Amino acid sequence: MQIFLPVNNFSSPIKDLMESTRGWDSKAFGTVFFLIFAGIILDKMGVRFTAVLSGAVMLTGMTPQEWKIKV
Repeated sequence: MQIFLPVNNFSSPIKDLMESTRGWDSKAFGTVFFLIFAGIILDKMGVRFTAVLSGAVMLTGMTPQEWKIKV
């Protein structure tokens, strides 16, 4: 998608640097990047909105497993 292209252009050189200097793998880098992104949402939108959003994301991710839906 075109909207994620600037994020990828920004994060790709940092990811390569962290893998070579710190020994991080993709999972560790993704976790740190997600925490920064989640912190920005929390700061901009507030605690209540972020809690509702995270609950909705968790329910959306759980629903196909509970109802045995193949995605």
